[in-house]
Amino acid sequence: MSNKKSKLSLKEDQKIKEMQDTVIKIMAEMGNESKFDEDGYYPFFLNTDNKDYFQGFDSDEDMSYLNDVCFTISFDYDLRYIEITEHCWKTIKLDDLKEVERLKRAINQSNFGYSVVTAYWINEEEQTLEVNSNAGYPYLPNEAYLKDLFNRKINEILCKNWFINHYLEEDRKKSI
Repeated sequence: MSNKKSKLSLKEDQKIKEMQDTVIKIMAEMGNESKFDEDGYYPFFLNTDNKDYFQGFDSDEDMSYLNDVCFTISFDYDLRYIEITEHCWKTIKLDDLKEVERLKRAINQSNFGYSVVTAYWINEEEQTLEVNSNAGYPYLPNEAYLKDLFNRKINEILCKNWFINHYLEEDRKKSI
């Protein structure tokens, strides 16, 4: 029984390695060379030369955000699911109570009916509210599919950010 289990885990390890190698190859072709870290995350930054992603970003402030935000790719190995996470793309100081409440409402409003999940965490040390967004899709061993869905999910994450910022701005205008 234990021999069968060790063979299965060896087979699983090989499948995971194949999945990671495929993602590394695709990301390198797209100009993002990195590797999976010990926790199973593949960190990357967006290539801001890719105009397809950035049609709605026209200010220097927007482009500066795009150059700085860190994304990761990870897998849910049991479900064969790829997750793309945009880490800490927005922070608000906790002592700005009105803005904190606006952001919470904007996140809740944007989460309804949208495939990207956005959440916030409180960073006690920095005394900030930090916003992350996450989108996923099933892993299939087809490079064209993986590239296409990767691009679509990045666009969905960026659109979700626009929605949240739009809802924040609407809420600010109401309180003036």
